[in-house]
Amino acid sequence: MSGGAIVALDMGGKRIGVARCDPTRTLVTPVTVFTRTGRDGDQARLAELLDGQEADTIVVGLPLNMDGSEGGQAKMARADAAVFLEGRRERIIFCDERLTTFEA
Repeated sequence: MSGGAIVALDMGGKRIGVARCDPTRTLVTPVTVFTRTGRDGDQARLAELLDGQEADTIVVGLPLNMDGSEGGQAKMARADAAVFLEGRRERIIFCDERLTTFEA
């Protein structure tokens, strides 16, 4: 499979987790988890991290309710992604993260 890496973001209320999947789509590696300090600082830190990953896709975890609806956390993840990822060249997609801890 060709293309760049995939970067996954978990936009929590207190922390943001970042992981990277290599271009061959065979190895996922945690990059970092950082504590939020404020919108401007978080945006700058995330931009710096993303710039070093050579990614063509950014996946943002979307914590949907069990019925598939978007609650407060999912709306916050979408809002943060809109602000933090505005103007990025990578493709941005949202991924339903219901039951992902259970699956792991």
